[in-house]
Amino acid sequence: MPVPPGTRPRDGWFFEDYALGQRFGHATPRTITGARVWWFDDSDRGGGCSAPASWRLEYRDGESWKPCDLLPSNVYGTAPAAFNTIRIKPVTTTAVRVMNGRSSAPAVSF
Repeated sequence: MPVPPGTRPRDGWFFEDYALGQRFGHATPRTITGARVWWFDDSDRGGGCSAPASWRLEYRDGESWKPCDLLPSNVYGTAPAAFNTIRIKPVTTTAVRVMNGRSSAPAVSF
């Protein structure tokens, strides 16, 4: 999804496991080749947010969700306060979603 220059979109949620994620959709199919995720972490300052232990990107295929295939040498990074960028095998879809694994704290933002 295009982001205007000079902006940093944010969203967030509370979660217990992979049950929750953040979804981005379009009215018409688009080809997706990667993603960048910014993890907010204030756990070193006594806050309640920390980067997740893991995450994954999924795309909608009809009525179901499928995991995106990472290109070689790509990993799902969890570094806080930095863009964690992945490149994937291109998929054409109307929606993608970021799904979180557990973190040491119950809240995470990206």
